[in-house]
Amino acid sequence: MITPDTGWTDAHCQLQEFIADGSLPEIRARAAAFNVTAFLVNGTSPDDWLQVASLADDPAVHPHFGLHPWFADRSDDWEPRLRDLLHRFPRAGIGEIGLDRQLTDTPYPRQLDTLRRQLILAQSLRRPCTLHAVGNVWDDLLAAVREHTPPAVLLHAWGGGTNNLKAWIDLGAYFSFGGALRRTPPSRKLEDTLRQIPPDRLLLETDAPWQDPRGKKHRSEPAQLPAVAEHAARIKNIPLETLRALTEQNRTACLRTGPPGGL
Repeated sequence: MITPDTGWTDAHCQLQEFIADGSLPEIRARAAAFNVTAFLVNGTSPDDWLQVASLADDPAVHPHFGLHPWFADRSDDWEPRLRDLLHRFPRAGIGEIGLDRQLTDTPYPRQLDTLRRQLILAQSLRRPCTLHAVGNVWDDLLAAVREHTPPAVLLHAWGGGTNNLKAWIDLGAYFSFGGALRRTPPSRKLEDTLRQIPPDRLLLETDAPWQDPRGKKHRSEPAQLPAVAEHAARIKNIPLETLRALTEQNRTACLRTGPPGGL
């Protein structure tokens, strides 16, 4: 139930990145001060899965474990380890997974194989997935998800424009927007895309500690989410409290799981 006291959800972040330097308590305190009370925390490789697991018993944390396309060629034994974590944490999703032709040298065939294997796992265990997509990968990503469809998919930091938007909407996807909405000058293309997102498919994120709108020298954090929300509410022309209620309902729907089918 959404109440006046319900906080915001950061739909994509890596809180585990704040563990090593001891800043996580401060990060969480600032988030609480800005009424950011729930976090979809995504792992990226076996190197950080145990850190995500250390946060997973916190009811405010919705853990995801996945092998990011940037790291798809760095581990040969990831699959049984991922399966074990998913069995250990029944409410965990799979992410961050996906495809990238622009920001990594990981061979593309290896990325595709890794993505498909994780989608098969998500489909069988009935777990939601968080997807990363950069570069000319959209047709391949859409085909893979159509072939092995999880109960829900979240396209984080949506950058697909409007060309294939309808196909993802028809598939039931959720779309998350983050700090890019706060950049100066604003992206008219991104704002136009946001206007076309159905209200029941919209989520907001910070991608903390990445994608700070001020540039790579700065770390984003969940406390910045209300600032993202203010921009999103203005662009969508809806009251901020309406947006908060919508995104909380969408978070609940996006995180749905079901009885596993095997594996």
